[in-house]
Amino acid sequence: MSRKKWICLAITFSLLAAILCACSEPKVHTEIPGGEPGSNPVDFYPAPGNEVPSPDEAISSSPYPSPDEPLPSDWQPRPGDQSLQPGEVFIEQKEILVLESFPPQYILLLKGNLPTVCHQLRVKINPADAQKHILVEVYSLVNPGEACIQVLAPFEVSIPLGSLEAGKYVVVVNGEKAGEISP
Repeated sequence: MSRKKWICLAITFSLLAAILCACSEPKVHTEIPGGEPGSNPVDFYPAPGNEVPSPDEAISSSPYPSPDEPLPSDWQPRPGDQSLQPGEVFIEQKEILVLESFPPQYILLLKGNLPTVCHQLRVKINPADAQKHILVEVYSLVNPGEACIQVLAPFEVSIPLGSLEAGKYVVVVNGEKAGEISP
């Protein structure tokens, strides 16, 4: 290879290295507490909104629920619902699923449509009564003052029914039998 080609190749690699270095994030070095200044640098890349809390901050201020706390669902009733107007729900499919777990866990799968895209789905699950009927109320809520396009909004939701004691249970959704569970 000629000297001219070596020079061109060296310049190309140098430019490529400079471009790659310019595109990388700068590193922020911090000291590990208790070490001598400058002796223990730690690379730290905080993501926006994901800064490390100070030791004085309470752990409970985290926006994430604790592992033993159930995640909130969009379909669960919530404060402020009483200011909204109740509406219809058009349920097309009801199915009870059994998870492969011990003890068995049960899920109610609902598919259907809300009257408009402004309607919000709500589901209220009542505990089993004396006759072992699990009554599930499915409804929608809407802000009556809100203008909304009149088009159906499809939904599919999985409602956990949890684990049940031995016996034969009947799941009733809005007054109609959805199925039976026999743990």
